[in-house]
Amino acid sequence: MQAKPFHHAMRTVIALAVFSVLALEPGRVAAHDIVVAAWNTGSDTEVAGPEADIIRHVMERCGHGVRFATFPFTRHWIAFLQGTVDAVATVPGHLDLPLTGTEAFSHIHFENGVLVRAEDGLQIDWIEDLRGLRVASFAGARNLLSEVAAITEVAESYVEIADISEQIALLVTGRVDAVYGDGRILAEVVHMMRGRASDRLRSNAGLQLRFFPIARSPPFHLVFRDPQMAHDFNHCLMNARLAGEIAAILAGYDEQQAAMFPTPCNATGQGVGCEAAHSSWLSPAAGVSPAP
Repeated sequence: MQAKPFHHAMRTVIALAVFSVLALEPGRVAAHDIVVAAWNTGSDTEVAGPEADIIRHVMERCGHGVRFATFPFTRHWIAFLQGTVDAVATVPGHLDLPLTGTEAFSHIHFENGVLVRAEDGLQIDWIEDLRGLRVASFAGARNLLSEVAAITEVAESYVEIADISEQIALLVTGRVDAVYGDGRILAEVVHMMRGRASDRLRSNAGLQLRFFPIARSPPFHLVFRDPQMAHDFNHCLMNARLAGEIAAILAGYDEQQAAMFPTPCNATGQGVGCEAAHSSWLSPAAGVSPAP
């Protein structure tokens, strides 16, 4: 994956950030609320999707409350380095970011794909199917995900927008043809927009959206300032997985996604064409192997 320019850019930004180093005390961490820097997927102040639910559930299992401090994507990493939060979420394991802290076990993969208007009759099985289309995605996607870098090579236009609800608004009003992102997050944001009676969704109330999975992301982690807190998280995450609690959280979001975006192929991996979509996100003619 060609992520080196992004990596170097982030190192430059982080090198210029002023941050405090907190003293770490050995031993067990007493139960208390922790502040986690998170990507504001839902709105300027909200975190939408399963990652926040997983983090909250696991930490509550350990007896800790969680408060999320939300930031645009990539800026939440800098907030952690500035010493204003106890931990940072959505840290990609495949980029060697210089975050000073203890990385916890991976708690999530994102099921990324393409959201389109059903009325357009599009079938998206691989990146080549986006040739000539106008595509939007989240800020930083091009440098974070190799398949998005490939999208920029074939799309008529590509734009990154921090606010996911704005991406969806562009889609429903016909200003872009497709939105690339995690299906569970996109479904949750649409659900939230409908709950708020968004003007853009109200004026397109009969519009059907379809989601086509393209690639599963690399693993994402939390990084904690306190290594004992990371140990606590790992222990409780393993127990939550063994109890089926993490799977249950993800299943709830998968059900919402399937209901929100009726399509023969969704992020649960069920339906016509799903296997092909997941196994080859680039056209075979492109001669490039899919992301691991």
